[in-house]
Amino acid sequence: MLTVEALVTVEMLTLTLAMLTVEALATMEMMTLTMSTVEMVEMLTLAMVIVEMLTLVMLTVEALALMMAEMLTVEALAMAMVEMLTVATVEALVMLTGGSRYC
Repeated sequence: MLTVEALVTVEMLTLTLAMLTVEALATMEMMTLTMSTVEMVEMLTLAMVIVEMLTLVMLTVEALALMMAEMLTVEALAMAMVEMLTVATVEALVMLTGGSRYC
């Protein structure tokens, strides 16, 4: 069974990853001031896809930590991972195609 300290460590790593992502996005936004509009849109679209993938990684790590702490069963983890993959794929496709998920 996973200890509380290990769960706190996983949460801290997740928060660190989120902060690094925000910092990277802020840096990219500063870079876009010298870019054309097309380049800016492409960079921001890529950044949003990266954020979606990092979110998926963070959610997976948290789910694994819960499973190791015996708070989440293998079946529930499998269903959650399928759902997360589906959502991340749809979000990435919507962003890459520039479409709306509501049409």
